[in-house]
Amino acid sequence: MQRTQSTLVSFFWSIIYHSEKGNLEDVLSQISGFAHIPCPDPWFPTYNPSLKYYSQEMGDESLLKRFFIYSSTPILREQLPDYKKFAESIELKSLDSGKRTINIDPGFVALEQVVLSTSKPYSHRILLTDGIYADLVYLFQNKNYQVLPWTYPDYQEIAKINYFLNVRQNLQRNL
Repeated sequence: MQRTQSTLVSFFWSIIYHSEKGNLEDVLSQISGFAHIPCPDPWFPTYNPSLKYYSQEMGDESLLKRFFIYSSTPILREQLPDYKKFAESIELKSLDSGKRTINIDPGFVALEQVVLSTSKPYSHRILLTDGIYADLVYLFQNKNYQVLPWTYPDYQEIAKINYFLNVRQNLQRNL
């Protein structure tokens, strides 16, 4: 099968970590080494309602931090399951008393959509392989990303939509 530009995407990682337990520099080094690509500076959003959910497992919500990084080099979208499995292996290595100290959710930005990977099945998620699902977050229509009925609340925030629009613009320049 011949590869076209439409199969190329910018990968991103949403990372939530416990600031007193997670070794962030090590995680960033592992991601960079696995992906073999440079990543621009992290972006730390201010609106993160999902931290409350993750605090149930990871501890004190005030000690949880979240940021996004993305690949500045286009990559084949078919690699999403590999990225999710790699992220899960980092999470397992970072366990503290059986609890995660870091949560890593890889996804990709394509010209037409934004997709997250997950290991949790749901009606709108498509099984890719080995228990890894694709979760459609946004559709690109009318020169903007459109949220969907199942888009997580924190991904509905304008600042996050604008972040992904910037990643999309970077992708367009690099195709």
